[in-house]
Amino acid sequence: MNSRTQSLGLVAALMIGASGSTALGGIVPPPWDPTLPMQTLQAWMFGPGNDPFAPTVANNPNGAPQFFPPTSGTYLPDNPLTPNNPGTGVWCLTGNTTLEFLIPNYNQQFRKEIFISIKYSVPSAGVGVPTAGVTGLSGTPGSPSGFTYTPEPVSPGVSMIHYHQSLPTCESFMVSISFPIGIPGSVGYVEQVVVQTVCVPAPGGAAVAGLGILAASRRRRH
Repeated sequence: MNSRTQSLGLVAALMIGASGSTALGGIVPPPWDPTLPMQTLQAWMFGPGNDPFAPTVANNPNGAPQFFPPTSGTYLPDNPLTPNNPGTGVWCLTGNTTLEFLIPNYNQQFRKEIFISIKYSVPSAGVGVPTAGVTGLSGTPGSPSGFTYTPEPVSPGVSMIHYHQSLPTCESFMVSISFPIGIPGSVGYVEQVVVQTVCVPAPGGAAVAGLGILAASRRRRH
């Protein structure tokens, strides 16, 4: 899935053993040591039976993650692109619609690593791959971190894309997800959004050295 490969060192091998190589409950492990402190996890799974507005999973001691429903987006209890798999709720977005999420943070002077996973569907003449932007509440934009990910199929008609970004400090931040403007009238469907974070207090330390190595050295299977 990753665009780069590297040889494994002992630290990376230990990290792989600790974190596993497959998604747990549909949530892909982030590209850092899962035993690091100051981590958060929030996931929105929009299927029927789940509140399409509240996080399905929220492990964030800093406060409740929030999702701000789009004014022009439409929630559908079934994904029209996967008729053989009914019961998968999605948000239907046009090329100018944005999903916005508020992620509370530790507000410490440490670097913040952010791993965003989006499960989505697009028609053959769709709006392309969804993008994810990060902005701290101070207005500081997130910057790419680690390696570049490419879309991969998860199930018939459904794909997943990951984004790894960072902020210079551990402030609360917004995640904005949208599809690029494509063919007029085309739409995309977002089935799941997962945001995982970690505060990194010691840049250059052993824990930080493992950031991205795990993602570069393993293939995740969903």
